[in-house]
Amino acid sequence: MRKALLVITLLTMSLGAQAGELIRDGLIAEIGNTYANGNDFTIKVEGGIGLCNTWVVFPESKAGSPANHEQAFQIALAAATNNKKVRIHNFENSSCEGANFISLTR
Repeated sequence: MRKALLVITLLTMSLGAQAGELIRDGLIAEIGNTYANGNDFTIKVEGGIGLCNTWVVFPESKAGSPANHEQAFQIALAAATNNKKVRIHNFENSSCEGANFISLTR
């Protein structure tokens, strides 16, 4: 019984690692207007918990629309300007080069 519970727990944990939260409670140390001269922006995150507490890329192709991408950039600017913590997600996989969600936290 214990082995079955352990296997189920490990499978559940690995499925959750495939996509989702890249960083929680990180502070933005730097913002860049592009990554490899593409239609994207980058942020350097310090501190926080997660897979990507270094550079995170927000490609426009991963956003729901160009307006969503611009909104993410504005949220990143607001977080950096006001020294607020951020939460960042990639809804497709766990790549730090494909973020498509950012939120401000206290």
